[in-house]
Amino acid sequence: MHKLLATLTALTLLTACQTTGARNVANMTPAQLQAAKAQDAKAAEAGYARCDQTSANIVESTKCKAAVRERYITPYAPPEEQRISRILVAQNIALAEKIQRGEITEAQAREQYAAVVRSVMDQERRQHQGRGGRS
Repeated sequence: MHKLLATLTALTLLTACQTTGARNVANMTPAQLQAAKAQDAKAAEAGYARCDQTSANIVESTKCKAAVRERYITPYAPPEEQRISRILVAQNIALAEKIQRGEITEAQAREQYAAVVRSVMDQERRQHQGRGGRS
């Protein structure tokens, strides 16, 4: 079970740098932004640890970590990355639910998540190319 939590934690952290949240960073000076980012990174780390300690199962842990990320990590990402992150988080939660129900293994979840990431990124790339051609 610990290895499973570690795997989903890693999957969760893959999207942690791409997400929106509670703090309004728009009007911060660069120094304020840097300080807030460091403070929120520490708070997120503590929040992830709490999720691991208090969650009864993999789905609860994954959802808990998504909430922590939304509060402490996502305010620093551009809107487009926030949207992508939310898609990936939803997929991550769905995979955790499948693991919990015994429908897939941990290894299958990693493979499926990697495929989802590739698909989302390919779709984003195509959208950007389409926008570039429309000028």
